[in-house]
Amino acid sequence: MTTAMALEYDKGEFVLSVALGLVLLSVSFAVNIFCNYFQGKGRGNH
Repeated sequence: MTTAMALEYDKGEFVLSVALGLVLLSVSFAVNIFCNYFQGKGRGNH
């Protein structure tokens, strides 16, 4: 994903590069929230 961002940036597609960065951030936040939810559920801290 970061390679695609860099390639789009080099081609001058700045908007697409930023959009791919936002997608990457969204996916990483979603995975983080998902993991934190299930870690807390297993310990009974939910």
